[in-house]
Amino acid sequence: LVDSLVLHHVGCDANVVTQEVARFRAKFGNDKPLYQNEYEYLWGSTTPARCMNTVLHIMNWFQIGEAPSWYWIHALKPITNAEASGYSLGFWRPANDTNPADHPKFPGLKPGHWTWNKYNWHAVGSFVKRMPWDCRGVVVKEAKQDPDLRILAFKKPDGKLTIVLANRSFREHTFK
Repeated sequence: LVDSLVLHHVGCDANVVTQEVARFRAKFGNDKPLYQNEYEYLWGSTTPARCMNTVLHIMNWFQIGEAPSWYWIHALKPITNAEASGYSLGFWRPANDTNPADHPKFPGLKPGHWTWNKYNWHAVGSFVKRMPWDCRGVVVKEAKQDPDLRILAFKKPDGKLTIVLANRSFREHTFK
């Protein structure tokens, strides 16, 4: 009665996907979809480096793990949540927060409203907004797979090919 297998990763390096998928496939077989249902950093605030790692994590799940989907269940976290920065795509101010003063980290954010997590959203939003529902992954053959240079290709429902590139190598690179 199991339709799919789900992994829950917590703040790990994006390259763990390769090992985890292989390990789970060896244990459970290849007959069920395998995907990620949550991703978060439980300690410290979000940084540009962590956001690049999150992007690579998503790309690795689709391209290497052949996941049919990738979920971020913490789309929004309350501004009062200590680890919200590493968890969410955005922050919300509770509607019952009637304190007239601005929250120091979120000036101008009114009760009952939300704002983007500038790191997480800008890291993934640039390609997610080009990835509508029902896209299909396209196999990419790389002469040498570099875990810090990732490429993801997919076709939109209208047949348009989209290619996403990510480079955390700290050097120039030409993708071929």
